[in-house]
Amino acid sequence: MLLATREDIGAGKSFRQVQGIDIIGLPMTEEGQLDLRSLLAYLANRHDATNVLVEGGAVLIGSMLRQNLVDQLIVFQAPKIIGDSDAISSVRGLSCPTIGQTLSTVLRSVNRVGDDLMLDYRVIC
Repeated sequence: MLLATREDIGAGKSFRQVQGIDIIGLPMTEEGQLDLRSLLAYLANRHDATNVLVEGGAVLIGSMLRQNLVDQLIVFQAPKIIGDSDAISSVRGLSCPTIGQTLSTVLRSVNRVGDDLMLDYRVIC
């Protein structure tokens, strides 16, 4: 098991183990988010990870995209429409003043999973 947190919470240590749990202290980005690039480097170096599945909320997904750490998006779309004026976006923190400054993707495949659609996108950097 792995717990990633801020360096200052990890008692100044970048890595330690407590009761079988790896605790890694990460630096913060200029935006005040965990430096996820450091986490991925740790996973690659310590665990030989070459692929990481991230299933997170809007903030984590936005942070991963903002830090240019995503090369593929698998998006599930249900045949339901919900939301109101207070609805939370599926991706947060990627404000783009113009359509030309948005993140670009290429749709690689579409598959049905029950009533849902599974969309496989490649992220263009």
